[in-house]
Amino acid sequence: VAFFSESSPLVRTKSLAQMELEVAATFPEIQYFLVDADSLSMRSVLQWDVSYLPTYILFLPASDPLHQQGTWHRWNPERTNPYKYEDVTKFVGGVSRFRASNFSHASSFSPLTVRRRGAGFR
Repeated sequence: VAFFSESSPLVRTKSLAQMELEVAATFPEIQYFLVDADSLSMRSVLQWDVSYLPTYILFLPASDPLHQQGTWHRWNPERTNPYKYEDVTKFVGGVSRFRASNFSHASSFSPLTVRRRGAGFR
């Protein structure tokens, strides 16, 4: 899950939209959700433990779901840049243990779209 702020000027850049497409295409095994944190209630922000934006949170199901719970992994902002493809893929690959795939076809998924206020999940 990627949380962003619609009010941030960096969110509206084509380069960030392209990076998001590339990350989603690099890990086709993982479902990628974008959430506009501006549209969340304060309770939701606290429940998700979102303390900075943008941030990424990855859920990994348990290997034995009958006896274990899945785990949530949160982005560490101290040494990484959430706008940099290499840092995001390093986080996702490191946590999930999935190998990065070829994303050269990412731009053929759909044209880049400008985010609209109130979009919430997409």
